[in-house]
Amino acid sequence: MARQLGAERSHRSMLAPLLWLGLLAPFFLIPGPWVLAGLIGLAIGWQHFGRPAWRTLESSIRYLLVGVLSAAVIGFICSADPGLSLPKLANILYGMTLGVIAARTARDQWGKDLLRTGLLLASVGVAAVGLVGTEWNSSKFGWFAAVHARLPRLSGAVVDSFGNVQPGIHPNEVGGVLALLLPIACAQAIFPGPSFGRWLGGGVVALSLPTLLLTQSRSAWLGVAGAVILLLARGWRRVWPLVCASLAVGLGGIMAVGPQRFLEILWAVDAVAWRAPMIEARLEIWRRGLLLLRDFPLTGIGLNLFPRLSDQFYPSPTLGPEAHIPHAHNIILQTALDLGLPGALIFFMLIGLTLVRLWRQRDSASAGLRTGLIAGLVGFALYGLLDAVTLGAKPGFLLWLVLGVAWAEGDALSGQVFPRRWLLPGAALFAVTAVFFLPQNLAMLLLAHAYRRESAELGRLSALVVQHSPSWPVVGSDRDLILARAIAPGDPAAAGVFYQRYLSRSPADAAIHYERGLAAIRAGQTALAVQALLAAQESPGFALEARYQLLRLRAQGRLLAPEASSPQPLAVIAEMTGRPRLRREIPALTRALVDIGALSPEEGRRVLAFLLFHQHRAEAGRLLD
Repeated sequence: MARQLGAERSHRSMLAPLLWLGLLAPFFLIPGPWVLAGLIGLAIGWQHFGRPAWRTLESSIRYLLVGVLSAAVIGFICSADPGLSLPKLANILYGMTLGVIAARTARDQWGKDLLRTGLLLASVGVAAVGLVGTEWNSSKFGWFAAVHARLPRLSGAVVDSFGNVQPGIHPNEVGGVLALLLPIACAQAIFPGPSFGRWLGGGVVALSLPTLLLTQSRSAWLGVAGAVILLLARGWRRVWPLVCASLAVGLGGIMAVGPQRFLEILWAVDAVAWRAPMIEARLEIWRRGLLLLRDFPLTGIGLNLFPRLSDQFYPSPTLGPEAHIPHAHNIILQTALDLGLPGALIFFMLIGLTLVRLWRQRDSASAGLRTGLIAGLVGFALYGLLDAVTLGAKPGFLLWLVLGVAWAEGDALSGQVFPRRWLLPGAALFAVTAVFFLPQNLAMLLLAHAYRRESAELGRLSALVVQHSPSWPVVGSDRDLILARAIAPGDPAAAGVFYQRYLSRSPADAAIHYERGLAAIRAGQTALAVQALLAAQESPGFALEARYQLLRLRAQGRLLAPEASSPQPLAVIAEMTGRPRLRREIPALTRALVDIGALSPEEGRRVLAFLLFHQHRAEAGRLLD
């Protein structure tokens, strides 16, 4: 009896912290000002539940967690928009706390079974929510459109981490979470164990797999396929030679045709086989991400700021200055942008240490769970090669939950001492790297804050840092370009000199031609502005923006020969309706063009009718006013 009472008391003590985190979940998963209340609740509960669990972790895991958290805090402090970064930091804190609590809970067999069941049910839950709440994309495979049309929609709007209302959950995000959780269910069904557990795992796979297929996420399919191959190879040793032979044949084929020819074939297949080619788009996003990482190597760009800073500093030549790509579509690159290179290195050391400890364990009693955790993390990593569920994303807590169970399974609760001999060399390496990269990182942070606050003073300070650096690192952005951007808010005429120097070396950079045109407009240099905007028109991403600016110059009476440099007003206004930011400018622009005679009153009425026909009533109302 006493033993039974003790077991019940122990079970209640395990459930209490999980219930506490469950009650706090809405504060972190639903964006809003209440995230501060969630952080207060997290801090209060940490004293009672978190600290005892923290002490049970091995010191190496604790040091790495502190390193990741420190990098996240630095990313928040350096952020040019703390309002966008705070929810990400809060979700990272919540996820880490969940991982620490899960590690302590899973050290007991009852707690391990509880969390294993929770992970299986989470896979079903994600699949179910995705089935009724996803904004399906039928542009990849046309024959999926009929299935998507028949699915119920119970969720009409979702608020993303940027505060924008979206029509549903993105299918790639659903696919990424399933790439993490589905391999755990597959392992439960494949590996020896209780019959109920195997039936449960098989049922979870059967319920979750249709949603994975419907997402059409090729990166998620790749992740799950790789995880299943690993499961088969881990469970049946005879599969390893087949896997190795397949890899050897594939590598031999690539070498036979040549890497360059292989990439050309892959590019052609991607363009023909899919309605939405992936490779070209990914390469463009990665290019922009690497340019940002080059500029912010130590601190990162700030949590959740990839779309804003990539559009500001490195806008897409095909998508224009308002592409709003939410992340870098690569988990390694995105983590480095969020946490900086030091923080990303620490995070992936944490993942690597977890995988190594899991792989070395030989306890046959929990081989299915252990192999499932390895496969889940590998599947998530493969998915992360082409896409990303960022650390602070809403479903990111599930990654920390998996890691927490993995720490318990990998025997990371033994309290081993962290090898202190690594600390001094690591600190010395970081110090040397920091001294080398600090000037450019500081200059770019000041420039990001200057853009955000429209502050000429911060821009001048950024320029001073660049000008007085003893040796500007060659890996950083072009010195003339940074000086031009830093000086432009306060002295656009002087900035034109630096823009011209940069463009003399990169004459095809349409984004910088567009920037130079805007600076020339502010400086009153109409001829230079027209020249730069006409050059920017050559790029598909900036053609409309450049035509709009030329039309504004014409409306202001600053073009002496509008027929030579200004496009047709009605055609530009019709295109502007497709861009929300530009659409808001249509009423004022139309009235100005009518006033100077560039548009007749009849054409002005046609613009009004066009706005009403396309349901843009707010803009039509302002035009009537």
